[in-house]
Amino acid sequence: MSSEAEQIDLKEAIGLVVLQFQHVEFWLAEKLAELLGMPNADAHLVAAAMSFAQKADLTCELLLRDKSASKASTKVVRDALTAAEEFRNAVVHSHWVAREGNSKRTKSTLKGGKGLRSVVRDVDIRGMVDAAYALNHVATWEFLDDATL
Repeated sequence: MSSEAEQIDLKEAIGLVVLQFQHVEFWLAEKLAELLGMPNADAHLVAAAMSFAQKADLTCELLLRDKSASKASTKVVRDALTAAEEFRNAVVHSHWVAREGNSKRTKSTLKGGKGLRSVVRDVDIRGMVDAAYALNHVATWEFLDDATL
């Protein structure tokens, strides 16, 4: 694969992750609006007013009170939502370099007292695409059981 083709594939994979996560986030906002007794048309208010983590935390707290609202256990739902957000954040907040057969992702963090830490990894573009499509399972968590989610 040429360097230009690999750059295009990498950009498409990153875009797919972002779009699939957006689907997860909106689905979560709709479910939270439903659990709060809000009309579905107002789900965008929930989406705009809260961070993803806040929506996930409140949704899971409400699911603990209404176990019939999801086939999957609250812990599995929370773990799946957390993993989805961490994956999206790793993709969005990384530096990407596409080179023919040698694409790399660099993720740097600067945490209090620990200094700058950079991790460089090889990129598996096909794996990123597969992971992006796996976000569909997370988006439809209320219909899935623990084993499927």
